[in-house]
Amino acid sequence: MKQYFKHNIIMAIIVTGIIFTLFFSCWLPKEFYSLLSEQTQKAENYNVTIYRDTWGVPHIFGQSDEDAAFGLAYANSEDDFKNIQDVIITLKQKSGLIHGRDGAITDFFISWLRIYNTVDQYYESQLSEKVRSILEAYATGINYYAHLHNDEILADVFPVQGKDIVAGFVFRTPMFFGLDSILESLFNLTEKPKLSSHLPANNTSRHIGSNGFAVSPKRTANKETFLAINSH
Repeated sequence: MKQYFKHNIIMAIIVTGIIFTLFFSCWLPKEFYSLLSEQTQKAENYNVTIYRDTWGVPHIFGQSDEDAAFGLAYANSEDDFKNIQDVIITLKQKSGLIHGRDGAITDFFISWLRIYNTVDQYYESQLSEKVRSILEAYATGINYYAHLHNDEILADVFPVQGKDIVAGFVFRTPMFFGLDSILESLFNLTEKPKLSSHLPANNTSRHIGSNGFAVSPKRTANKETFLAINSH
């Protein structure tokens, strides 16, 4: 009886694996892989060397800003492709497929805030050709990593473009002044809120900050001051 039960479990695992493989293959269309393969050709346009030191920190050497941006994106993907991909999935409004109800809410916000409408409207008029070139190089670095590691891809969201990089900033920036908490409170209201022409005073008791530290010249080898911050 135990042997029969064990056999059934093994067969169930095998069948589940086959179904998952077929589903994943169908989920990502052939055009998806074709578009990603084009990134190999684009990657050849960049001349960059990525050297990792003893601690694994990437040092990126490029002949141009675009080369360095491509290398930076590839190194970032090596270190944190999971989160990079999750951001892209969110921006392309497919978070609901991966994260269920909570992801679907984020998908709605992306559409409701008209993120890509804003990006499409100002991408060429407010960003110089040089900046757009750097953005496209960074996007190509992500795409190249995805092409070489397509087993890590969770959804049909590649290839990424420069506009997607900008869209990430357009979406995240309002969250720094608390838009997400305001929206959350509005959607959770059980009764109509009272309106006022006066804003409430800020709560100064909360100590909110970001990462930052300085190193005195007395503690550095070249006697220079170092400041490391997360500038967002």
